[in-house]
Amino acid sequence: MNACAHLRRASQAIALNIAAGNGKATSGDRRRSFEIARGSALGCRNVLSFDAKPIPGLGLHHRTHWG
Repeated sequence: MNACAHLRRASQAIALNIAAGNGKATSGDRRRSFEIARGSALGCRNVLSFDAKPIPGLGLHHRTHWG
């Protein structure tokens, strides 16, 4: 799967899991949906940081600074 397709799927999963979590009856079920959404958000961040180019002058020359 290419980065664009992964980013599209993961970003859609964020919204869908937040919506699903808000419809859950118990706080544990809600929390689990929100944890899944957070995992998708971290996946988006990783795709974006992997493909990002450093911007001179900002001190962000290595991807470990993005975390």
